[in-house]
Parts: sequence; C-alpha cells; structure tokens
Amino acid sequence: MRSRSLQRAAVFAGVLAASMPAFSPVAAATQAPDWVDVSRKRPVPDSAKKAPVVVLLDEMMVEVTKSEERARARQAVRLQGSASGLPLVARQRIGQKFKLAGAWKVRPDGTVTPYQTSSIVQYDADGRSEFSMSKYNVFKPDETRIGDLLAWEYELRAKPEAYSLNWLFVGNAPTLVSRFGVKMPVGWSIRSKTLNHADLQSSVDDDGYTVWQMRDLPAPKEEPLAVPSVDLAPRLMVGYGMGPASPNLRHFETWESVSKWYSDIVAPQVATDETVKQAASRAAAGAATKMDAIRAVTRFVQGVRYLNVAAGRSVAEPHPAPLILENRFGDCEDKTVLTIALLREIGVGAHPVLALTSDAGAVIPDFPAPNQFNHAIAAIEAPADAELPSVLDASRLGRLIIFDPTSTNTGLGDLPWYLQGTHAVVSHEAHGGLVTLPVLPPESSSRESEIRVSFAGQGGVDVAASISYAGQYGAARRAHFETVRGDKRKQELTSWLVSRYGKADVRKLDVKGVEQPGEPIEVDLDLWMSLPGKEVSDLRTMAATFILGSRAERLNETERATPLRIEAAYQELDRTTIEVPPGWKPAMPLVSMEASCSLGTYRIQARSEGTTVVIDRGLTVRAATVPTTEYTPVKRFFDEVIKGDSASLVFERAAP
Repeated sequence: MRSRSLQRAAVFAGVLAASMPAFSPVAAATQAPDWVDVSRKRPVPDSAKKAPVVVLLDEMMVEVTKSEERARARQAVRLQGSASGLPLVARQRIGQKFKLAGAWKVRPDGTVTPYQTSSIVQYDADGRSEFSMSKYNVFKPDETRIGDLLAWEYELRAKPEAYSLNWLFVGNAPTLVSRFGVKMPVGWSIRSKTLNHADLQSSVDDDGYTVWQMRDLPAPKEEPLAVPSVDLAPRLMVGYGMGPASPNLRHFETWESVSKWYSDIVAPQVATDETVKQAASRAAAGAATKMDAIRAVTRFVQGVRYLNVAAGRSVAEPHPAPLILENRFGDCEDKTVLTIALLREIGVGAHPVLALTSDAGAVIPDFPAPNQFNHAIAAIEAPADAELPSVLDASRLGRLIIFDPTSTNTGLGDLPWYLQGTHAVVSHEAHGGLVTLPVLPPESSSRESEIRVSFAGQGGVDVAASISYAGQYGAARRAHFETVRGDKRKQELTSWLVSRYGKADVRKLDVKGVEQPGEPIEVDLDLWMSLPGKEVSDLRTMAATFILGSRAERLNETERATPLRIEAAYQELDRTTIEVPPGWKPAMPLVSMEASCSLGTYRIQARSEGTTVVIDRGLTVRAATVPTTEYTPVKRFFDEVIKGDSASLVFERAAP
C-alpha cells in the first residue's frame, strides 16, 4: 500500500551507507544558518555522550491547505563515535516532491562545508520494511570525523490524501530537541493524541504553527524479539479538517468514516470487462464447490507479480482491475482490487481491508485515521460450510475469510504472522469499521515428523524421515525452497550436516507442495551421516534430537527492559524411532522432561519398545507479548526446551 502518513526524517544505522559514493561540497560559502549554529552549541547530557550519534535537533513544520501539505524539516546530528552507516535519511512517499534547502558539515573548530542537491542520493525503499513505493533521500557527506555536526533542511510537498499526520519524537539515537508543528487555514479544527508519554501541551508560535516539543529523549533500548520501537517511543497523532459541519470526508471522527472513505476510493476500480470475466471463468473451471472456486481464484491472484507502481489520480487509488490483469503485476491495493473483481464474477462478495503489518507498530483504536495503515488485503464473504482458521465474524457483514493476496506463500484459510491479532478496517460503504484480525492457534502452524534411525554397518547411522510443514511454518519453508531449488537443496543439507557431525551423504531429498500455497510442504529424506554422538569402547551416545532444528526461541538476556514479543504461534510434533542393533541395549533411565509456562508446553520422552527406542517430542508455543515482569518464567521455559533438545541417549553392550 502507498503509505499516506507524513514520514519524519530519521537517523538510520544500516547498510545504505556501505555503497554510497563520496559527495563533493559546493565551494566558497563559509556560513551555516543560525539554527545550525544553535544546534551545534547545544550541550549533550552525560546520558547521551556514549552514543555513536546524537540528534541535536529533529524538527518538522507542516502547513496544510485544502490542496496541499507542505512540510519543512530541519535535522542536525553530531557524530560521537564511528560514523559508518549513519546517514541522514528522509523518506519520500509516492506523490511527494522532495526539495533540498541546504546541507552542511561543521567541524568541531567551526569550519563549515555546505553541500548542494547533487549531494543527495536516492534509493528505493526496501520492500521488506513496507508494502508501499517510497524513496529514501540520503545525505552522508564525505570525509566525516568524530565530532562533526551534519545538518540539512528540506521540503516535502504533496496533495493530502487524508487529513492526518503523525510524528515519532525519537528514533534510534538520543534526541535533544524534537519538535513538530502544524499550521492550518483559519476556522479549521485539529485533534491530537500523545502516545507512550503523558499528554503533551501544544503552543502556538509567532508564525501560527501549533507546536509540540520534547527534549532530552533517550534512544529506545534495542533488544531481540522486541515490540517495534514505534510502540515504545513518544509519538504524536494529529488529525485536522475544515470543521465538524464540513462534508469533506477526509476529516475522520469514526472508523466508519475511514471505512467509507476507502470503500469509495476502491469501488470504481473494481471494474470488469470481458478479460476479467474470462479470467475468473478459467480460474474457477472444474471447481466442485464454492470453496474450491474461491481457492482457485485466490491462487490465481497470488500468481500475479507484486510490484510497486505509480499511483493514478490519487495516492491511495489502486488501478482498475482490467489494467492489473493486463499488466500481470500490481501492488497490494491492486491485487486486492483484482481479487474482489474476479470473485464477484463467480458470485462471491469481497471487501477491501486496510491493514498494518505488526512490524510497523500497532493501530491506535481510539484515533481514527487512515494514515495508520501500510497494507491492503481482502475480506471474502465465506460460504456457509467454510470452517477456516482465518474466518472473522464481522457482524453486519457476516463471516469473512481474511486473505492477503500479496503473501504468495500463505494459502486461503491461513493468515500471515504479521497480520494476526492486528487491528484493521474492513471497508464498506455502510457497514465497515475497525476489527481485530484472527490469531491462529499453534496447531495451524505446525511441523510433524517421523524419523527412523538405524546404526549403519560401515559406521555412522542411516536416517529416513518424512516431514510435513503446515500453515505459517509451511509458508516459511515454502519461501526457503522457492529460493533453494534442485540439487542445491541436497547440497545445503549436506553442508549443514557436515559442519555439525563431520560426514554425510544425502541420498534422497524430495520436496512436494512448494507450488501450492496453503498445501502442506512434504519432505521425504534418506541419508547416511556420522554418528550424532560418540562411540567409546562398549558405549555409544546419540543425540535425542538431530536432523531437524526447532523454532524455539533462545533468550540470552537474564532481564529485559522492553516487552518480549512472540510473533507467531507454532507447534512441533516429532517422533524418532531408533533401531537398536543386536547385542546392544539402551541404558536407563531414558530421556524424560516436561516444561510449561504461560506461552506454551514442551515434552520429550523416550521409551523402549522391543528392539527400538521411540522418542516423542512436542513443543507448543502461542503468540503473545510478554511484559517485563513475566519474562523470567518464559526464559526458564525456553531454557528447558534447549536443555531437553540437547539431551543424549546412551547405548551399551548387552551381557552375553
């Protein structure tokens, strides 16, 4: 989706700088604006002196009219450590115009080097960070040193898609002054909400801007498996409009108004022509039931290539369904439109849905605004016999199957992990509104395996395995196998086994189901490998679990400063049968361990059955956000899982 929020300038630590060319300054000028000099003289508190970079000023002032949003941004940072990977970045959403007003490098002795527009390098936004087509405008001057100040001023202009803005007061570096302002025409109204901080009082400056400001903000602590920093850092939501009496639908007071606004944008694009009718007929041909027909259509749309493309008359407006079908590509909004149009041709209703991927933070339920969303998906009216994990009861709209046509690895009835449990807006001209998307149970995202192990005559062990991956567990494996194909799959597994156990020969590796989203991934495996243990005199040890890893989290921190997030539920059910060779027997006691916590359960147990030892292992983990006060028992649980998975069996020679 083409994000409609006005994105703040931010300091990014990342790989962008690694490939950036050195920039040449302009000559002659020796002065920087007063605001740069004021920023340079701002004292850095002791708490921020060890940070590699500190933001001295982060400011954006937005002037709005009926036809335009014009934002002026100023940002100054000081390099206090390694400057590698620390450019200044301005995100430019589609439809916005970026103009540099000035850029400067100031040495500790006050020497100023100014830069011009040619010093800005533009990159496409990484598709993994959002589903919209954006640009990164990057400023990182040449030959920076510790102690340098970098500053720039730029302008972003665009037609307002929706009268709403947001501002994040601190990014990934300590920020000394963060300021956001809005200036509106006389008579317009404004509403605001402060998140993750006590409510901020605004003031009006001499230029007529309503301004919010914060000072001396520490950078959010970075921890693995954390909630997005946007959900922890102080943040401002702003909505504005022409007044309560105005018929302008961009002044949102309710989620129903957001729903109608987006429904009105999408509806004209759900067009049809003969090619759309024929495509729907071909896709559903041979379907025995309505569900089979829906599944066939959704698979067809998933096969349409995802590509961010230029907007039409509106930043939020998708392309017409016939054009999308003709091009065979589109963004998330386009693919949603095509899904709805094709389903309509086979007699199935569907509605567009505004969504926010969980890695981008959480929707604020009590502040209706369309700029909170970064993705578009579809809600399909479910047949009466449809019993699928992703079905949502949407009250007046009935039962709806939530479907993401952009996720090519997730089949109908499943739901990508980044959407589960998130807030979304089902768009309809009269009956839409805010909903909570389903959270799928662990058993819907599972791995099940049957492994048979025997001691090989030439040493080592022979292993035969059948493994099935379903749901989001299967989606992850499908994505992997789409990248690693043919003999490379054998080579990859062989390399992994050799690195861990010394020797391996993968004789067979068959993978099925990769081309069919929603179907399980089935893997059949036959191999020889070195003994996953030791052989000493009359004893042999063997790892209780090998070949397959686990999704179980490894929590290394004894304490946490931020909540722990388990993004997606999953389940692992594994049975390993070991054939004990003649003259040998398992030593007692056999492996047996259980553990549980608020997130899930774990059990591994071995038992002797005649000439075999059978090991049953089960791990169930639920998706959740764990407060810091509840972290200790969760860590203890995952430590127990690692301990159980690291256990070994011992075999000894039987008495003659």
